[in-house]
Amino acid sequence: MLESITKDNGDIGFFLTLDSGGSWAPGVVDVASSDYDERMPALCIRDEKFVLSFERGYDVYVTESPDLETWTEPKRVNSAGGDIYPYYGFSDFGNDYGMIWGEIYKGKPVIKFSEDSADVREGLPDILIVENSVNLCNNNSLILKKTNNILSFEIENAGSADAGDFIIEIYMRRKNENEITPIAFKEIYGLKSGERVRVNITLFDTNLKDMVKALILFVRVDSLIIKMDSSNEIYEDNESNNELVLKVNYSSIFPRFSWLENAINNLLNGKKEGEYRDAEQLIAQVLSEYISE
Repeated sequence: MLESITKDNGDIGFFLTLDSGGSWAPGVVDVASSDYDERMPALCIRDEKFVLSFERGYDVYVTESPDLETWTEPKRVNSAGGDIYPYYGFSDFGNDYGMIWGEIYKGKPVIKFSEDSADVREGLPDILIVENSVNLCNNNSLILKKTNNILSFEIENAGSADAGDFIIEIYMRRKNENEITPIAFKEIYGLKSGERVRVNITLFDTNLKDMVKALILFVRVDSLIIKMDSSNEIYEDNESNNELVLKVNYSSIFPRFSWLENAINNLLNGKKEGEYRDAEQLIAQVLSEYISE
């Protein structure tokens, strides 16, 4: 299967040789010819048929033949039109075999697969939060024991392509409120297809100053929200599994200080954030007594 160039126009033809190119049978079978350039043919045998892929006008086409003499009308398989990568060809894709090519979709590179011209699948990443893997834990701080300041969970790329860098954000929602408050974030530097990793994100430090602020911040906490790639930097196979809500309460985070929640809530009632100084000093005094124990 060769490119035949005539008057600056490339076509694809079938030429027959029985001695590895030492001699050629007369004549040529036109496989794909048009006013456009047909280039870069790739041939495979599938289901007792010859299947040929080629480029025409920067699109990928497929044609089939039972005998190398008669060929079906070529069908375009890519959807981008003008944005395909220079690579395409036949290869394994999971347990299947077919044609793989790359194209730009919504400004991002994706890999696509076609077992036949009617079935096109995209090779995309699919990052998700693993169910039942999320928990609050601590780093065994000697200053304030049993304070669960770390959110730990597993993430996985269940897609068929590697994922690039993305950010995980943690938010908090209080009881009877719709607004969410940003708490922490962490950047993940890529996740390979099939890879699963555990992520630990520190919600706050356990030094005295940060503990005081955290005891105030989490008053009336109702849930923690994990969001992955919220800006949709990664084009995925499934965009609906990038968020998880974990129901928590004050004692989930501060098991030794759950009794402080109502007291702090009453102390701060009606005050703005800039007016918390007296409350912070009182809480710091309480914590200092626990540290000295």
